[in-house]
Amino acid sequence: VITHNQSVSLGLSYNCPNIFLLLATAPRGPGSFFHNYSMRGARVTLSYRFYPLKNTEAPKGFFFGPYFSYNFVKIAEKPAGKSYILVNYLNASMVTGYQVIHKHFSFEIFGGLGYRNNFEINYDSRLNQFSQSALPQILYLGNFKYVKIIAQINFGYAF
Repeated sequence: VITHNQSVSLGLSYNCPNIFLLLATAPRGPGSFFHNYSMRGARVTLSYRFYPLKNTEAPKGFFFGPYFSYNFVKIAEKPAGKSYILVNYLNASMVTGYQVIHKHFSFEIFGGLGYRNNFEINYDSRLNQFSQSALPQILYLGNFKYVKIIAQINFGYAF
C-alpha cells in the first residue's frame, strides 16, 4: 500500500515442468522429452493499482491500473551447453479487477487489454548461430497479433 487508495504489486516465480506436464509425457526414460531436455525459467510481474471508490481502502475492493509481466523459459538439450530455445513473453496491459482480503487470506480477479510481444530465440550449437522468430498464435487475431487479452485469478496470503 502506497496511500489509502494506491498500491504496488510485485510478483516473482520460477518456471519448471509442473506435475501435470510430467504425468502427461509418457513413456519416461531414455528417449523421452524430459530425459533429453531441461526446462527452466522465471516470471516477473509489476502492477500499480488505483482504488477509485471513496469507500474503498487499498488493497481491498475495485481497482484499475497498468500491469506488466515478463516470462521466459529456456528449453535446452542435455548435456548443458548444446542447442536451446529461449521462449519470451513480454506483456503490458491495463487491467481492472476486485480484491478481497479476509484476515490474511487474499482472493482477486482481474482482466484487461494490452500489448504483447511473444518471441523465441533459437541457438543451434552445430552452426553456432542464433535466430529469432515470433511465436505462433493459438488464437488467430489477424492484424491484432500484438493485442493481449488478460484474465487472471489469484489466491494468496497477505502479510
